[in-house]
Amino acid sequence: MKFLENLVNMKLNNIRRGELLQLAKQNGIALSTAEADQIAMELNGKNYNLFNDSHRNMILNKISGIVGNERAKQIEYVFLKLTGR
Repeated sequence: MKFLENLVNMKLNNIRRGELLQLAKQNGIALSTAEADQIAMELNGKNYNLFNDSHRNMILNKISGIVGNERAKQIEYVFLKLTGR
């Protein structure tokens, strides 16, 4: 399980705009190119752990500031699917 956690976290901490836009589309979340750029800038190069509740909440708070609470909740659902929670 640790291997999969590391893989998910590595992808999260190195995600690019195109990947974010593709994930958003797959999950029915409206996301503009500018928003995807801002989110990618927040995540890239960091050492966030999506499986850690406080890290996940910190990420969601930052995303909420970019896309608003409603879409941040949709993104939280995707995070929970990825972490198996």
